[in-house]
Amino acid sequence: MALGSRLVALANIIKFRRRVIANKAQKGMSNSSKSNSKSAVYLQKARQTAYKLARQKGFVTSDDVVNVVGMPNSPSVIGALFKDNNYVRVGYTPSTRKGTHGREIGVWRLKSNLS
Repeated sequence: MALGSRLVALANIIKFRRRVIANKAQKGMSNSSKSNSKSAVYLQKARQTAYKLARQKGFVTSDDVVNVVGMPNSPSVIGALFKDNNYVRVGYTPSTRKGTHGREIGVWRLKSNLS
């Protein structure tokens, strides 16, 4: 095979690989945005539940919320639950969820209930 035809074949392989990589990247971004929107919907529902529970009981934990709305697809979403400046941590308690091995979690009150 002549050098020119080898270069053309190599250029075609490179173009093909770039298309494959671009398609995979696009697919990954669309899956990521679906995941992010599911997390956003879960977080909104979880925050509404946390607010209701805090109003009823005077305090709330992430375990309380998970017991009502269930576990999210991504457990890290639970960490964002009380990051909206409406709550203040007033203590800690051992988690009762299976798999957490009793690690300490925050006990939260609504800031509006403190005044």
